[in-house]
Amino acid sequence: MTKERHNAVNTQPWLIHGWTGRISRLMGPILVLFACLWAADAYPESQSAQYKEYEVKAAFMYNFLKFIDWPAEKMAANSNQIIIGIIGQNPFGTATDILKDKKLEERDVVLKRIDSLQQLKDAAEKDKAELTEKLKALTKSHIIYRDNDNKIVIKPADEFNELKSITDGAAREKKIEELKKRGFLLADPSKTAEIKTIVETIANGQMNVLKKCHLLFICQSERKNTGEIIDLLKNNGVLTVSDTQGFLDDGGIVNFVIEDNKVRFDINLTASEKAGLKIRSQLLRLAKKVIKDGSEVTGSSETTQKEAK
Repeated sequence: MTKERHNAVNTQPWLIHGWTGRISRLMGPILVLFACLWAADAYPESQSAQYKEYEVKAAFMYNFLKFIDWPAEKMAANSNQIIIGIIGQNPFGTATDILKDKKLEERDVVLKRIDSLQQLKDAAEKDKAELTEKLKALTKSHIIYRDNDNKIVIKPADEFNELKSITDGAAREKKIEELKKRGFLLADPSKTAEIKTIVETIANGQMNVLKKCHLLFICQSERKNTGEIIDLLKNNGVLTVSDTQGFLDDGGIVNFVIEDNKVRFDINLTASEKAGLKIRSQLLRLAKKVIKDGSEVTGSSETTQKEAK
């Protein structure tokens, strides 16, 4: 530091005590994003070019998390984890190793890989067939739900902790309604008309692996399913990301593009609002293009914020 700069700082101590901590907290992630913008510059024509490109994209995705505000219920539902999902033929390979042991505000960053939307549909159909047979054999009421590992649990209602001590009929019904709101279902063999609905609901819970994601990268192999995937994620607070042409037009939120051998990204503000997400101005400022209601929003981040409202 020059003598003049040193004196200038010392004559304004509030710069240190009032703002240094705040600036460092804000600038750290921003500087990392700037580094990502430059890291992909001038890829060599070699087999490692794709690896380097996707390593930069993986770094971007981790840093996107720092500039997104999710709905409170989304964070409460996954209080110990921040989940990054990748669906489709995974182009990242080992480039996602940079996400290992990462944390965000004391939450572990967890990577989930999903083969395809069709794989989830096939698994749902298998669950339907198996559940139908199991529920046909029931002779008394059971509670059915998916556990934290997305596995189906079928447990006699009389042995379910939250019900077994309740003997009053009205209180029991009230508790059952409360459990239903939390995702638990009651299969009563005397109510055969309800069994089919229960089977459908539980089997379709295969899609929970997508809905629980905070960020979902949709690979190019899932291009034909993009609209359906985004529709499945409605009202679930998921930041959808891809590097597929036309992704924003399909309702995606962030799309990677390559410009002058650099990894850049475009943002669809309308889609982020529909997902219940708030993208902070620091990230909007770094986007190559920001789209709002089908039109490009131009100008400074402040202008972007004003026009986006």
